[in-house]
Amino acid sequence: MEDAEACRDAETEIKNCSSIGEAVIILSHLFGFCLEQGFIAAKAISDKKEAESLIQELQNESILSDVILNHALEDAKRNTEQQNRSRDASPYRECEEVRSLANGNQIAQDSRDELLEVSPPASAHKIRRRTATPSELLYPLKESLQGQVTNKTHLEQLNEETSSVSQQLVEKARSLEHSVEGGRPLELNSVSSNVGMEAKNEITKLMDLELDDRGSTESSPSGRGSRRKSGRVVPYVPRTLTGTRDKVTGSRLLIRTHTLDGHTRTVLSVDTNGDMVISGSKDRTAKVWDLEKSVEKCTFGHHPNNVSCVRFIPSSQLALTLSMAFVRIWDLRNEECVRTLHSSGLAAAGDTMAANTPRQTVLPISETMINALELDNTGKLMFTTFNSDVRIWNLEKSEVSCLGFLGGIKPKIFTGSRDHYIKMYEINADGLGLFEASHEFSAAHYDCVTSIVAYGDSVFSASRDTDIMRFSLQDMKRDHIELQAHNKWIQSMCIINAYRPLLVTACKEGRVKVWDITSTRKLRLVDQISHAHEEAINELATHSGILFTASSDTTVALWQTNYE
Repeated sequence: MEDAEACRDAETEIKNCSSIGEAVIILSHLFGFCLEQGFIAAKAISDKKEAESLIQELQNESILSDVILNHALEDAKRNTEQQNRSRDASPYRECEEVRSLANGNQIAQDSRDELLEVSPPASAHKIRRRTATPSELLYPLKESLQGQVTNKTHLEQLNEETSSVSQQLVEKARSLEHSVEGGRPLELNSVSSNVGMEAKNEITKLMDLELDDRGSTESSPSGRGSRRKSGRVVPYVPRTLTGTRDKVTGSRLLIRTHTLDGHTRTVLSVDTNGDMVISGSKDRTAKVWDLEKSVEKCTFGHHPNNVSCVRFIPSSQLALTLSMAFVRIWDLRNEECVRTLHSSGLAAAGDTMAANTPRQTVLPISETMINALELDNTGKLMFTTFNSDVRIWNLEKSEVSCLGFLGGIKPKIFTGSRDHYIKMYEINADGLGLFEASHEFSAAHYDCVTSIVAYGDSVFSASRDTDIMRFSLQDMKRDHIELQAHNKWIQSMCIINAYRPLLVTACKEGRVKVWDITSTRKLRLVDQISHAHEEAINELATHSGILFTASSDTTVALWQTNYE
């Protein structure tokens, strides 16, 4: 109703205008009013979006708080059960104390009767007492004191004998366990049946004692998070507390053969590629196990919280670990984090979290919890959850790390990337347009490509894997690979024109090498300078037979070619 009346008033005012100037003034006021209302509406929409974002953040914090509270309650319950078990471990000592206190002192019978009249007699027999009553302290009996001393001495002797027998059993269990493990590789397709049932029962009883003792030590809250447990792959031995056959082994289709023991808390995820197994746990670590050697290969630490998902990337030497809002890509060859992916879509090189960082419970701003992660069969695409959406990552695409150029009628650009591959692009003379890679050289490096040099009909590439590759532009195949051309990363390469074209390479330890590339398709070392610089050489440049080397030692060196 108000809007309709306002419209009629506006129409009346416009009709009553006596001049154009008055109409212009009215229209200008109307235009200003519309702009003001539009600004107010836009601000209201912006405030609404901020409020929704704040509500989402509060919901995430509430979820994390609930998770933390549940963990705290579980730990408190576990600690209470542990204390109850420790208190009930020696009931016979408390029974002796109660009996000695219940017998009493005949000399102080009158005083004790007066005390019993004050306190209820039923509760005196039901409540466990650890201390003596005032009457017992005032009127002790020599016989009761001597009986307590005798019982204490007897219990100490029993404890010493029990501890010595337990130690002998534990040592025997360890020796038998090592004899079972000794040098036998892990076979997933067969189960050994050479060990007799009697030997299994004996090992079972002895190992139960050792595992019970070990479990009581490792289950304490202080020891669980303070020290890291070394992993091992052990053959599985069916066992129960009574030494009888485990019910789990009664299946005809599935038979448990081995156990991967190494995590200190709950294992949340596992994946395998046939040769190795990776597992993630609540202890904030991921472990890689070598099935052929039956050993733990490596441990990936430095996660902000529980490692909820682990995956191997197919057809590569990379693995993924998921913790909170971060996905880390690990290189299995050098056991280092090469990439960190954020839930917001950002990607950072290396590990963004410092070592020895305490457990994190709050997500950074603009990040959200990743609840699930999956890969396609080719290992090219990765799918992660993002609130109610799914984010798709292309794992094959990586940033370009180096470039090479070769002139001609159709100039060629060569790119080296962190994905270890080299690509060639043929462009127009004017360089206009969008170009796709015309060829991708096969037989990639094993690490990030650091330098590319094109000369004649060949392309030379160097990498952090310390290798140098030579590719032919005629058949687009690799002609030669120089394995371990340097001891450290190869930082730069260039062609210097001396008495003939030579390839010069420099590495991270300050060494320079000169290679002959014309006499044969292979690389032949003709000269090297062991300590050209005290620190890494980062770049090479040449002109008129002079070589320039830029180093991390803050200097640039000039080298003159010697034709003699």
